[in-house]
Amino acid sequence: MKKNAPAFAYETVYGNLPKNRPGRYPGEIKEKIWKGIKVDYDLKYKWLNLLNGISQIEMRSSCAGHSKEWISFVIFRLKEDSNKKRLEKIKKELNSYSNSFCDYELGMENKFRIVMATDLWNGCEDQKKWESWWGLLAYRINKVTKK
Repeated sequence: MKKNAPAFAYETVYGNLPKNRPGRYPGEIKEKIWKGIKVDYDLKYKWLNLLNGISQIEMRSSCAGHSKEWISFVIFRLKEDSNKKRLEKIKKELNSYSNSFCDYELGMENKFRIVMATDLWNGCEDQKKWESWWGLLAYRINKVTKK
């Protein structure tokens, strides 16, 4: 069963699928246009540009996070085919960071997608941790996806 991006992120952090999770946050959110696509307003252009600049990945989805039920995440694919051994290594390394949860699964087009999520969200109690997580995200993904 294919699951949408927010459900995949939730499952990665909490270990179970949420009930009736739509693919988009159902509440009101402020958005902006970045490179022709709508993104959450609170995602800094710098963070998005750094993620988009990682040559070995293709960004698929992102969310700034809106609550404990709607956490922050990015989903990406590796540009070149990868085996499970490499995916497991990436997963292990990305899971080693604090407030970080990583997993992978077969997604659309029968290609693996990788989620990097956190149990933090925009507006959470520790906003500095949320900002730090996003600020370091591209560096961490780039580091572990280089061959």
